[in-house]
Amino acid sequence: MATEEDIIKWIKKYNKKMGNFWDDWDTEWYPFIHIFDDGSFFTYGVCGEYLECGPVSINFEKAFPTMEAYAKRLGLKGVATITPHNPKAYARLTKGVLKEKKFLGGQWQYYFVREVN
Repeated sequence: MATEEDIIKWIKKYNKKMGNFWDDWDTEWYPFIHIFDDGSFFTYGVCGEYLECGPVSINFEKAFPTMEAYAKRLGLKGVATITPHNPKAYARLTKGVLKEKKFLGGQWQYYFVREVN
């Protein structure tokens, strides 16, 4: 089980790489958080037919099996993520399909989905 110190360590890692976790975590869109034993985490919510991921502190490959299990348990089509980063590289990383792109907040945002079996 993760300790408070473990979680704080991962929040600091997120802040260093991405910005401010507490500002980025919109609890209306992503009201849930999964915390792994090492303190790493991902936030999520359900939007339509997808489990939609919010701020994450870990590598997608590590988190996806848990995200996929939640999506299956909830009877959803798959997992959705949003990124401002290189969409080609992100597609390779997540094995997701680009569904939409929008120019928001001064940058492009790419919406990916990955179906679950």
